[in-house]
Amino acid sequence: MEVTYILFCVVCLLMIENGQGNTFWEYKRLYRHLEENFDKTIRPVINQSKSIIVGIDFNLQAIQGLDEKEQVLQSSIALTCNWKYETLVWNESEFSEIKTMYISPVDAWIPDLIAGNSIDSLYVLTENRADMLQIKVESNGDAQWYTGGNIRTSCNVGITKYPFDVQHCTIVISKTTPDTEVHIDALRDQVIRVLYKENGEWALEKSIIEKRVIFGYTTFLDITLTLKRHSLFYVLNIIVPVFLLSFMIVLCFKIPVASGERISYSISLLLTFVVLLNLVSDSMPRVPKHISYLQIYISYQLTVAVVITSVSILLIRATHIHDDSLSSSLVSVYSQCYNLSKRRKLVTSRPVEAIEVNEDIRKTESPKHSNTDTKSKTVTRPGSPERRKFFVHHIDNLLFFVFVSLFVISTLLFMVLVLL
Repeated sequence: MEVTYILFCVVCLLMIENGQGNTFWEYKRLYRHLEENFDKTIRPVINQSKSIIVGIDFNLQAIQGLDEKEQVLQSSIALTCNWKYETLVWNESEFSEIKTMYISPVDAWIPDLIAGNSIDSLYVLTENRADMLQIKVESNGDAQWYTGGNIRTSCNVGITKYPFDVQHCTIVISKTTPDTEVHIDALRDQVIRVLYKENGEWALEKSIIEKRVIFGYTTFLDITLTLKRHSLFYVLNIIVPVFLLSFMIVLCFKIPVASGERISYSISLLLTFVVLLNLVSDSMPRVPKHISYLQIYISYQLTVAVVITSVSILLIRATHIHDDSLSSSLVSVYSQCYNLSKRRKLVTSRPVEAIEVNEDIRKTESPKHSNTDTKSKTVTRPGSPERRKFFVHHIDNLLFFVFVSLFVISTLLFMVLVLL
């Protein structure tokens, strides 16, 4: 009988030593022992003149979206808060070596954290205690608590380099009490991204945590997220079509005036350009304080398209009229400049070349007599349609090179501005 009692005692001691004594009744006894020290309104420090230090780790789980029009960042975050719960300390040996207790935030004290730039509510992190995770308390008083969720914070969006833009959004974490009572501090200077899920539109380039103190007694933790837009979709659907249309509108100067298709070609491209601009304007963020280089570039190309269409109409009119209108006057001015340049070449060129050029000018300015055909005789007057078509052809070539040069320069300038 004594041997059996001794064996029973040995087994009980081994069970207690191996943690098998952590039964429901032991936890209940410990909870009752600590229950009288629960108070959600008084800071859990013995000396109330001291400040309680709360260390915070910031965990970023996802960037759900950035609304450029509303300038709102929606993200999913989790905060790990650590502090010393001096009023909840026990001796493990008196409670079957229980090392950890979990306490509801409804009954215990938690730091009153706020999201300083939240759109919905400042108290989004602590406003519903019943739905929060429990506080983990160690036997030495070390407490750990998790909070967070989906929050919407303000973000100043800059669209100058859209769609190659980089946004810097800040999530501000603070508290309602001064530092003399509760002092918050970041446990590290980087955001934890172990559980982070990549966003389809934005890439997280960098995430840092900075400590900021204002008025000398209030601490803020600024979590700055650097987001870079994935621009391939916008390049294929906006920028490339704008480049192609801008170049095609210049090609109208290569369409012969006699074909009669130049006006319809220019008008069709101009209308296509307008439709594309409407689609682009709907997709671009409406930020009144900023204007993107893409908006300026598209507006410039639309203006060039209007100018090209207007010039094409004047040139076509110049080849089909016989009065002194604006278009015929422009052709006359160009013809005079053309003839003047020919005469200047006579002075600087060799005698043989001068004779050849002089003959060309005479053929252009004086009536032409055909020696080979005696039956027909064609006379080209200074204001004849043939002469106008000749100079319109030269004007077309000149304008083509001018507008192609403008297209290349403006496109290179746009790419340099948005990519640097």
